[in-house]
Parts: sequence; C-alpha cells; structure tokens
Amino acid sequence: MLLLLTFLIVAATVDKFCEVYYPEYFFITRLGNYLTFALDPLLLFLILAYLDCWIVPNEDKKKNPVVMWLARIYTGLNLLFVTIGEVFQLPFFYYYENQVYHRGDYFLVRAVGNLLLCVFGWLYVIRNRAYINKNYRNVMVGYPVIIMLGGLLQVVSGGLNLQYTGFILSNLILYIGVQRGDNTIDYLTGTVNRQTLERQLERLIKNAIPERSFGAALLDVDHFKLINDTYGHAVGDKVLMELAEVIQKCAGDMGTVGRIGGDEFLLVLEEYDEKKVREVIHNIKQAITLVRTPKKYGFEFGVSIGWSMYDVPAELSAKEFQKTLDVLMYEEKETHHHEHAGI
Repeated sequence: MLLLLTFLIVAATVDKFCEVYYPEYFFITRLGNYLTFALDPLLLFLILAYLDCWIVPNEDKKKNPVVMWLARIYTGLNLLFVTIGEVFQLPFFYYYENQVYHRGDYFLVRAVGNLLLCVFGWLYVIRNRAYINKNYRNVMVGYPVIIMLGGLLQVVSGGLNLQYTGFILSNLILYIGVQRGDNTIDYLTGTVNRQTLERQLERLIKNAIPERSFGAALLDVDHFKLINDTYGHAVGDKVLMELAEVIQKCAGDMGTVGRIGGDEFLLVLEEYDEKKVREVIHNIKQAITLVRTPKKYGFEFGVSIGWSMYDVPAELSAKEFQKTLDVLMYEEKETHHHEHAGI
C-alpha cells in the first residue's frame, strides 16, 4: 500500500514537472497522468482490504464480502475505461489540448466513485467496529476520514493534489495510532498489557466515590502448568487466547481486560452497579463452560475468578486492591481443588 502510494506520488509529480518545465517530453506527462488515473482506486481498495483485516468476527458474525467485491469491480472498471480513454484519446476522465491538461466529460463521475468507495469503506468499518480490537478501534474508524476529505477538496480545488496529501496524513496518523496501540497490547492475547491496565486501575481508584465505584476481577486458569507440560505450549496459548476472547466478549465496552501474568487476567469494569458486575462475572463463567469441553481440546480446564467492587472508604491502593482480588481468586481455586478431589 505504501509502495503504491509512493509510486503514484512520484508519477503525479513527474507528470506535472514535465508538463510545466519539459513540454518536449510530453509522453512522460501522459504516462504519469495515465498511471495516476488508472491506479489510484487500487490504492483505495488496498486501504479497504487493510481495514478489513482488522475486523475479526466471531462465530456469531461472519464478514460480508459485498463491499470488497464492489471495490474490486470498481477498481477493474476504472482501469478498463482509463486505458480505453488513453489508447483512443477519448475525453472520458481527462484530455490534453495543446499539451495542457483538462478534466474530461466523466471526471466528476469517477471522482464521485472514488468518494463513494471511501464512504462505503468507512461505513463498513463503523458497522463492524465492535469486532475491531478496542485499542485500535478509533484509529481504524478515523483512518478513511482524512482520505475522504482530501478527495473532496481535490475535486473542488482542481489545481492542487490534495487527495494524496490526505493519503499521507491519514497513513501518518495510522502509524502513530498503531504504534501507540502496540505499546499497550499483550502480543499473544490481544488484551492490554499489565502496565496499561494498572494505570487505568489507578485512575479509577483516584476518581472513585462511594456512590460511583467500580468492579474488578482476577482470573486464573487452573493447573495451567500441567496443560502446558501435557499438551504443549501451543495448546496452552490457544487456551489463553480463547479465554481472553471470552472475557472481552462478556465484558463488552463496560470493561477492559489485560493479561498481567502467564495465565492471569485482570478485568476492570467501569460500572458502579454491583448487580451488573455480578452479571458479567456470571456470563464469563457460563461462557467458559461452553469452550472448555473435552470435545474441543481433549480435556477440560477450569478458571478461578476472584472479583469485588472497590471499597472506596477503605482507600486501598491499586496493589492492595489487586491483592484482595488475588485472595478471593485463590479461595475459589481451593474450592475447585476440593471439588475435583471429591472433598
């Protein structure tokens, strides 16, 4: 995508440079303009394909290929008609008179097509934003906006190449946003990392009041070392990734989950209603029973959960609150061990 963007910028620059300073090399001007018109929808398609990669639907939701197929069809038709116009010198989208560039009869039709491709891609991302990792969601939703704005200004201004300026700015913002997200994400599970979650926990504790507290839970896979030793680390990693997905799905936008240790997850729920927090924990437990079946893994695995609402009058620090959750989690783990032993 970036290579194509660089190529198109060079082509457009050489095109204008030769048109103004070296009219004797007019064939270079025509070639540069042809490549620009022929390939810039391909750049839009690649951007849409890139955004589509960030959408990770679950078993209840499948990707809709219609938008991607429309983009492929539009890109192919654009290439076909631009090529026909150039070969037969038909004024479809542009033409030259006395070696001076002019917009063709259907220039605006093509410009609207490019904008619509951007808009459809943007709406596609918005519609599926729930299936984008929340740490990258805003960046991905905002990515096409500057491109659309640049394309619109390009149509209005005429003389300035603002569309590619929009591409450059949007990719710069995308790079910064993704890098920022990568610094906060656990590489294996896609949850936030320990440092990020602990900062959030400290912020919530600082702002908590008795009427508006919050809940949190510590989760740990029972006998995880035994799973790794018996079935291998690849299976252990799969268990962790599936557990992370379950927690995130059950918590929704209400909570943030982070991996804080090998098989430990911390869930922070920005909800002061204890009943709703209890419901989330219940949903997690129910969901885990559906994914830990022997049919899927060849064994069952258990998860111990310790959860609590933050006690504002107690004025616990973030570490002290985590210690409280840890004690509650190990109490449940002991219960699981006794049940397994038949006690």
